[in-house]
Amino acid sequence: MRGMGMLSTVLLGATAIAAAVVLVVSMPDIQRYLRMRKM
Repeated sequence: MRGMGMLSTVLLGATAIAAAVVLVVSMPDIQRYLRMRKM
């Protein structure tokens, strides 16, 4: 039972890290898209 809690915690942390990485990587593309849409 304790192992399952540990596993879910690790999965949650990995998901949060992956989301942060995706956000940082896509940030310049989002800014470029917004700038293009304004023109």
